Amino acid sequence: MANDSMAFMERLKQQGGGDFLRSLVESVLADLMECEVTNQIGADRHERNGDRQAYRNGYRDRILHSRLGTLELQVPK
Repeated sequence: MANDSMAFMERLKQQGGGDFLRSLVESVLADLMECEVTNQIGADRHERNGDRQAYRNGYRDRILHSRLGTLELQVPK
């Protein structure tokens, strides 16, 4: 099974799919982090809410090394 997945990854890289997968994973991780922050704060971005627990304060650049390569993430503060 591992050999099959490695062969699949190699084929994707040859077809330019590595960049596609990398950008897909970056966007999914960004959405997950935004969802987590929204749940923790109790309000969406730019939403005025009396139940709000905290405020957003921009983003930090972070690098994540993975099998897809180096991912550049914007982690919400």
